Amino acid sequence: PTPSNKQASRRNYYKFRETTMTIEIDKVSPVAGPALLTNSEEEHALNSFSNFLQYETVSATGPSTGAYKEAANYLISELSSIPCLDKIHLLHEAPDHSPVVVARWKGSDDDLPVVLLNSHYDVVPASKEDWTVEPFEGLRKDGRIYGRGAQDMKCVCIQYIEA
Repeated sequence: PTPSNKQASRRNYYKFRETTMTIEIDKVSPVAGPALLTNSEEEHALNSFSNFLQYETVSATGPSTGAYKEAANYLISELSSIPCLDKIHLLHEAPDHSPVVVARWKGSDDDLPVVLLNSHYDVVPASKEDWTVEPFEGLRKDGRIYGRGAQDMKCVCIQYIEA
């Protein structure tokens, strides 16, 4: 069934209510096995994740504080360092206060299907009294990284970039 105008309008509102990052992998040929990271690459990945956790992209305040924009700019900066990506930009249709980051990895075989990777970087509020560490510090301690969004969902944004 076709949604009513009210349903379609509601769906479009929620579509851009969350901050997201999307990487379109356009018709990429499969590659053999995972590659191991060098020590330098591993350290960069860990630092990138720790740094990203420091953005206070709380869903209730992120649009008004500018944290969403700052986090989106960080993602664009990280994505821009990857040579195989192009068309790195903010989605024009998304509201200015809730940016959606888009990047494309152009494949070499137009007969292969497109793969879309999608994540979000807004988080729920974090009361400092409920944490044993600062929730937006991105603390690296004892081989772990702590911070709001470490499990849901900032980790996936960085995983996509680092993969």
